[in-house]
Amino acid sequence: MDFTVEPFFLEVARAITLFRPAQVTQMCAGCPNFGCRWGCPPFGEDPLEPYRPYDGLTLYVLRVPRETDLMALRRNVEWRLRRLEQQTGGRFCALPGDCPHCGSRPCTRPEGKPCRNPGAVRPSLEALGADVDALMRVAGAPELRWQGREMTVVAALWHPAQNRPARL
Repeated sequence: MDFTVEPFFLEVARAITLFRPAQVTQMCAGCPNFGCRWGCPPFGEDPLEPYRPYDGLTLYVLRVPRETDLMALRRNVEWRLRRLEQQTGGRFCALPGDCPHCGSRPCTRPEGKPCRNPGAVRPSLEALGADVDALMRVAGAPELRWQGREMTVVAALWHPAQNRPARL
């Protein structure tokens, strides 16, 4: 799989000001996945609650060719993030897109049933309400790219600041 990745560290106290879950929930309301995927809004009272114990946030900025199979990329990156999650005692946010954990089976959320893989599902930064452009600017990361031959996707690991991971 062909991609480049760069890590950028932020203090959560600064990063959290760039999250607006209520606004994003409103913007996502028109999406067909809204309320139909466990990794998509709407979430409960405070979607950031599982992340609040952490004081460090590392953004992983991936540059990938436009023709990349995003589901395969997501599986690859999630496997790496899960390893870092265990090493740092953190919790990761996935790449945007469909959840890869149920394969071809439909998500159970529209049926009102619990998630088949609740320990595996991680929402993206966007689903949690992050202004990813602003996060990247504050972190000193390059601009998001959506045009041309490559695109940018961003995942993240929330972690204790003293357990800053080196690489993805």
